[in-house]
Amino acid sequence: MTASALLTGAILTSCNTHAEKLENAQNDVIEANKDLNKANKEYLGDMRNYKKETADKIAANDKSIAELKARVEYEKKEAKVDYKKKIAELEQGNSGMKRE
Repeated sequence: MTASALLTGAILTSCNTHAEKLENAQNDVIEANKDLNKANKEYLGDMRNYKKETADKIAANDKSIAELKARVEYEKKEAKVDYKKKIAELEQGNSGMKRE
């Protein structure tokens, strides 16, 4: 009789333990999904900021390129080479940023 009571108690305890483990695992999954959703929102916000900053940099570079091209017409031959080199570097940088 005592042995069967102990056995029944052990079975009931182990069932509760499995049920508790299942509930804990489900809660862990729910928390993990919440963390994932939060991380995704933060990532999307970071990407929007990055794209805006990059677009602003490209626009500023385009303005600089246009100013350099306008100035190069009035410069001496030696200065034109330097300006054209700077223009090429800015255009290359813009091309790289546009691809990202």
